[in-house]
Amino acid sequence: MSKFFSPEEDSQIYNASDMNPFRKAIVYFQFVNDKIQFYKNERWIIAGLIAFLYLFRVIYIGGYYALTYCLAIHILNGLIGFISPLEDPDEVEDGESFLPQS
Repeated sequence: MSKFFSPEEDSQIYNASDMNPFRKAIVYFQFVNDKIQFYKNERWIIAGLIAFLYLFRVIYIGGYYALTYCLAIHILNGLIGFISPLEDPDEVEDGESFLPQS
């Protein structure tokens, strides 16, 4: 039993005996994810703390530079995909423009 959830909520998770272990883990992860979605500042603080601890570990141990480089490329690729538009505005035909016309 966890301290974050009521006993009724815990029993809803653990009473699913017909599920396989992977499905139970997915259901539990989704349940916890639904419960913590309202704590935005705390999630950002924890994410920053984990990133700081990872960078401290890389600098302190003096290794894992290739893994850190690959992780940075992955994060940068996700950021570029998030920022860039789905369609190139220069290639959109005249009648299909999604920008407002004055």
